[in-house]
Amino acid sequence: MVLAFTEAEKAKIESSGMMVIEFKRNLKRINHTCKAIALALDEISKAAGILMEAIHVFCEKFDEAMDDLKLAIEEIKKKVGYSNSWRYKVVKILSKCTGIEKKSIWKMTRHTYLARSCC
Repeated sequence: MVLAFTEAEKAKIESSGMMVIEFKRNLKRINHTCKAIALALDEISKAAGILMEAIHVFCEKFDEAMDDLKLAIEEIKKKVGYSNSWRYKVVKILSKCTGIEKKSIWKMTRHTYLARSCC
């Protein structure tokens, strides 16, 4: 980076009590500092993206674990004789009809909701 000043700018710099060479050195130091800050912010942004992805994966795995726990609770309810949820009843019927394992049907019906009727 080449810094060239006119005689009028030189007079203003020297009137503030600083030599032109000192002024140029300070400008270059500020420029290098700004570049370092921009680089650090870029690295922080990358780290935040990685952390966000890790948290997202953790939340998905935790949600799956809780869903498996719900299935286990429903099966225990069935063995004890309590009434089961509508979802488990659907899973049980589909498992008998299709021959697919209950756990895989349970995962397929995870995000199915009942339709709203505005009538």
